[in-house]
Amino acid sequence: MKFAVTCGDVGGIGPEIVLKAIEILSHKSKNNQYIISIPGPIHDKLYSRLNLSYSFQTVKKLESFTQTKNRVVVLDTFRSPENYPEGVPSKESGKLSYKSIVQSYLLCNHRLADALVTAPISKTALHLAQINFPGHTEMLAEFSRSKEFGMFFLAKNMKAALFTIHLPLEKVPEELTKGKLKSFLLFSRKVLKTDFGILNPRIAVLGLNPHAGEDGLLGRQEIKIISPVIKQLGESFYGPFVPDAFFGKKLYSDFDLVIGMYHDQVLIPFKMLNYSTGVNYTAGLNIIRTSPDHGTAYDIAGKYIADPSSMLSAFYWAEKIFAATKRSYEKA
Repeated sequence: MKFAVTCGDVGGIGPEIVLKAIEILSHKSKNNQYIISIPGPIHDKLYSRLNLSYSFQTVKKLESFTQTKNRVVVLDTFRSPENYPEGVPSKESGKLSYKSIVQSYLLCNHRLADALVTAPISKTALHLAQINFPGHTEMLAEFSRSKEFGMFFLAKNMKAALFTIHLPLEKVPEELTKGKLKSFLLFSRKVLKTDFGILNPRIAVLGLNPHAGEDGLLGRQEIKIISPVIKQLGESFYGPFVPDAFFGKKLYSDFDLVIGMYHDQVLIPFKMLNYSTGVNYTAGLNIIRTSPDHGTAYDIAGKYIADPSSMLSAFYWAEKIFAATKRSYEKA
């Protein structure tokens, strides 16, 4: 496989965990290629500080990239910011992280790479750089013109998905309609079949309200919307489950996917179980994209103690999804 890899926010731990992961992978996977979109000076400084040993080639022109056979390529096609503070978001780091994403996406879109693995970025830094996307998911969905997409979270003990993504809590109930929920549930089932090779998936759907509404006493979305949609679709879907009891009883182990109604409903338990190894996967794009399921960790930036485990998992899941989608394509 060929991986396009972003540098993430250079004020955080993104470049560090990318290079640490590639150091490990380059000695394990002899046939893969890793194409890092990162300014050469930033890469070289970290490479030296971390005492790394992988062989790499720096390429300064995108058209020259296709001519190199080196297994690690530093795609140094944009100028390194002269001054960017470590440990805080900045306009400079926001601009650079965005350029890295755009270039890496284009590599995948033009079939010069098989999968995109992204390092953590800062929404604040993007805002300072006047780049108006709340995160990778919405940005890449617009790049690929995807009308149907979703944020999935992957670990060996659980797969989860979000019905709403980066949405204020007060707006979640108005977003929850029968039509939108039905579309997302069907989309999620399709993703499990095509992207993960799970032909007969079992999907758990969580309720919106405490106690899943308590028969309408604590909210009626379960009665009016969620239950009717689950009954209508029938096969594959179960619920709505009481969220706290669902995770407390570890019922997620009985299902191939857990669908939550809003961001923290799923991410708090998921990260408690898989903080060092969890992976974010954007389903529904025209490319494969995975990412560590953690942020920029500004508090430890520049200390060189960041754990690359989640980044390694992002490469692992990208390989699994690539293999599954290839099988689906061949069957079709």
